[in-house]
Amino acid sequence: MVCLAGSQIRPERVADAFVDACKTALLQSHGPDPKASPDFSRIAIERDVDRLATMVEGKCIVVGGTDDRPSRYFASTIACPVDIRLLVTSELLDSGATMANTALIR
Repeated sequence: MVCLAGSQIRPERVADAFVDACKTALLQSHGPDPKASPDFSRIAIERDVDRLATMVEGKCIVVGGTDDRPSRYFASTIACPVDIRLLVTSELLDSGATMANTALIR
């Protein structure tokens, strides 16, 4: 299972080696065509495919960044540089609060 949340890792001192290792790990995990992999999960809601596509739009994509909205596919993506402050929106905050509240109710 792969976490599909927009996350950021900032290894400034080892960025090139880190990105190369991530690319290798993605290839090993999902093969050369992750969309065709039966083990690559899909996004639950089409709207979230659009949200993810917006998050990487205009960024320098190192790997991934492709999507197929009808099948709810969004490739594992490495983009650089990304400023996490631009990604924190009220929608994400509301979504996080809803998830936290749901977890507390269970």
